[in-house]
Amino acid sequence: MMEARKGKSDFEYWLDNGGDTTMKSYGLPTHWESLSQIPKSHWYFLDSQCVDIAETEDYIFVHGGLDPQVPIEDQSKENTHWNRFDKARPHYSGKIYFCGHTPQPNGKPTHKGFAVCLDTGVFLPDGWLSCLRLDDGMVFQTNTKGIVRKFLI
Repeated sequence: MMEARKGKSDFEYWLDNGGDTTMKSYGLPTHWESLSQIPKSHWYFLDSQCVDIAETEDYIFVHGGLDPQVPIEDQSKENTHWNRFDKARPHYSGKIYFCGHTPQPNGKPTHKGFAVCLDTGVFLPDGWLSCLRLDDGMVFQTNTKGIVRKFLI
């Protein structure tokens, strides 16, 4: 969404990757000029509060993935945005990392011991929206049919 502001080709790419749904959620037509109608407070939040990667004492949180040999502060946007979970390797820090970007075919998060993929395909017809409670590994899910489930990862 943030890249879509750069120009019409970036906007079209974003639309093809879910941006059309976002624009509809704002009640806006899918025209590049419509981006200016998104509230300034939303752009401020995206620009100032959203980060590509976050790290705690025990965990790393990222959209796509990590280069396993590169310090967190030196990770490229290419890795943090686009790495796929099937290529995930342990990060040299030894921390468990959490990512999305690779929908899990069974609709449940996948835990490899060193990494957890929480993308359970919410955008798919039979997908799930997932939330993981870190302190005990409980996963909470819901889908567009209103079904709710929970289980331990």
